[in-house]
Amino acid sequence: QVCERGRMSQRQIGKVVAKTPSSVSRHIDNLVQKGYVERSVDTSDRRRSWITGTEKAAEFRRIMMKAGLATIDSEITGVSREELKTTARVLDNYIRYLTSALHQGERP
Repeated sequence: QVCERGRMSQRQIGKVVAKTPSSVSRHIDNLVQKGYVERSVDTSDRRRSWITGTEKAAEFRRIMMKAGLATIDSEITGVSREELKTTARVLDNYIRYLTSALHQGERP
């Protein structure tokens, strides 16, 4: 989501992934070392860190999306359009449920 949003605070990332601040910090440190994200300190609040995706992360995401779409295309051969619509509707409902549960602090 960092690549999609442009930047996120470390706290925002923790809420999205439902992990402790120390766990998020370790994962971000690892991604910084590998060149996928950059961390910068908020100039108005030095306690806040902003995480930004790098071009390396954007390229990796493009490659993975392309591979994922190719896999999906090969897997849905022979599946009717109506079946695909039903599956998409079910997945959308499931995503809304998970998002709601995470925002309320529940574990799905």
